[in-house]
Amino acid sequence: MNPTKKVDLLIAGAGLAGCATACAAAQLGLNVALVESRPEGIYGDNRAIALGFGSVLTLNQLGLWSHLSENASQVKHIHVSRQGGMGTVHLNSHLLHLPALGVVIPHKCLQLGMESALRQYGNLRIIRPASVRGLEQKSDSVIAEIEVHDHATEIIHATLVIGADGVNSKIRRMLDIASTIHDYQQNALVSDVDLACPPASGSAYERFLDHGSVAALPLNPKKMSIVWNMPAMEAQAWLESDSSGTVWSKAIERVLPQIAPVRSATPPLGFPLKSLTAQRRISGRALIIGNAACQVHPVGAQGFNLVLDDVNLLFRLWKQAIEHNLDIGDTFLLRSFSIASRDHQQRILRLTDRLAQRLKGDGLLWPWLHGAGMFALDHISGFKTSFLRQTTHITTPSLPGQEGPWSSHRTGEGFSHV
Repeated sequence: MNPTKKVDLLIAGAGLAGCATACAAAQLGLNVALVESRPEGIYGDNRAIALGFGSVLTLNQLGLWSHLSENASQVKHIHVSRQGGMGTVHLNSHLLHLPALGVVIPHKCLQLGMESALRQYGNLRIIRPASVRGLEQKSDSVIAEIEVHDHATEIIHATLVIGADGVNSKIRRMLDIASTIHDYQQNALVSDVDLACPPASGSAYERFLDHGSVAALPLNPKKMSIVWNMPAMEAQAWLESDSSGTVWSKAIERVLPQIAPVRSATPPLGFPLKSLTAQRRISGRALIIGNAACQVHPVGAQGFNLVLDDVNLLFRLWKQAIEHNLDIGDTFLLRSFSIASRDHQQRILRLTDRLAQRLKGDGLLWPWLHGAGMFALDHISGFKTSFLRQTTHITTPSLPGQEGPWSSHRTGEGFSHV
């Protein structure tokens, strides 16, 4: 058994949520231990991640954007439509006087870029492959038992523990935090397509279908990432068929004629769609973030944006704590985080869940009603601006008793590298 070590922060999970949180803490001078079960070099699938403009500003503030910008594609215009129905919505960056609504970055590039950024901090240690085997809460710390790959055990005393270990979070179970899961009975099929002709620069597309939706996100001038949400049985049929050839490409062209013709498409990867909401975020000197706390339907592309909102909130709270010589695991501080995060999260969850439920719309009047709502959104500027401010994460969580953060300077500074 190794000697006991002391850190300010112990993070379980070195995925996107864990890396972003570790970077925020390390930048403030906190001593961080980051525990990850996967060996180095294993990064999972390469889904495209859509980031709102506010999330890009958060990444820039954390010193991460310079490690990510070269692999980012701007989204300046989003065209939303309904197959066989009236109403379209045009969302443009100029409505918010921004250089772009956001960016799209492949998951692998995000992960590699963040891990590259973490290497610059001498006050941050990554322990991998390893896992947290036990937690013991004390009044002034949490004692964590870490099992490393050779079955050795390391004991770490942490002022604060954060579980960022995904939807099947081991930390959430250790803390006895219950969660609510909703199964949408849908799968997302994800595929990259090469186009014969490039669409308008910076354009993304969202199209609502009778039982699902399909989105096309720019990766480069002639390549887009397709995310097609469909009933689980229909998705399974696609996954079991030979979907690497012209049949899959023609299906994409049929539902998204704006990007036709499709020259080639990668075989789709399938992901079951469920939402998860933890009943609470904190337990003693521990909290959970990312998919361990909240997983949302991808129709609004809000998942990692919500994570970055939480990281931004923690960064501001930790900065205040350090300035006033306070404990980063202080009960009042953690409750402040929980309240602010919950209120902001619930607004976004209501939006994405409403959109997800509408994908199941049935009946003769449904296409007309949905189209009428889209027509109203496109023609009432106040609604559209408010919608964009939420979905681009220009509006971030407010601390209790304070005005909204960055209200005067959530601008395009630092975004020009894209």
